[in-house]
Amino acid sequence: MDNIEVTPDTAQVAKVVPDTNSLLKITPGRDCGECQACCFAPRLDELEKPSFTSCKNQGQGECTDYENRPTPCRDYNCMWRLGYGAKDDRPDKTGLMLTARMHANLGPWVSAHVVDEKARKSRSAQSALVNLCQTAVVIEFLPDSMVMVGGPANRVKAFRVLSEAEGVPIHEDLVQIRRPTK
Repeated sequence: MDNIEVTPDTAQVAKVVPDTNSLLKITPGRDCGECQACCFAPRLDELEKPSFTSCKNQGQGECTDYENRPTPCRDYNCMWRLGYGAKDDRPDKTGLMLTARMHANLGPWVSAHVVDEKARKSRSAQSALVNLCQTAVVIEFLPDSMVMVGGPANRVKAFRVLSEAEGVPIHEDLVQIRRPTK
């Protein structure tokens, strides 16, 4: 992540990390288009959908049961659609699906689901991660693990302590959280 420019975009993190996502407004001109990252990357217990698998309701460019979609789908707000990043930084193009979240005790954090490993290595995706780490803890979700990318030092330490208290194993050198295998 050398020579990545830190931009004023980091100030936008505070705007997209609410107490409840349902109060947020979609930025005009930020339509999903061909992107279906949110239908693929996150786990969805209501539909018994594991992470990084296609949703059973995922059609070509749309949800086949949109009117009856579960609450997590109704409440989901993509950071790109909320105005974070450049207009060309849609999740299917950067390889990262960014979601602003709020932890009751630790404040804002961002989940970054890697939906395309090749695109994820692009300058645009790297820049987004560096910028986000200025103001929020960023945890990257991969098919087999979760990795804490970084964030403000005091908050990274607090997340590490909380994870250990909740029994999630973390390798100190990598600050990596492994999902338990079933």
